[in-house]
Amino acid sequence: VETPKNLELAFQSFIQEHQKSYADFAEYEMRKGIFDKNLKIINEHNAKGKSWQMGMNHFGDLTDEEFNKMLGLKGRAKPIRSG
Repeated sequence: VETPKNLELAFQSFIQEHQKSYADFAEYEMRKGIFDKNLKIINEHNAKGKSWQMGMNHFGDLTDEEFNKMLGLKGRAKPIRSG
């Protein structure tokens, strides 16, 4: 279970590792929330013991819509990175 402090530390590490910057505190908080959601998806998948593991990367602060748009995927019913 991620505590607010652990989440903050993980997000700060993500920002530093991927050299992220945000326009203001509101965007920072929004991106942290997206990061948290994506981290939970990753942790839930990895806890299932499947034959492959997910990991955090530089897309971790993007919504499914932003990620799919970046890849040029329009109108997909299901996000490409959903488990």
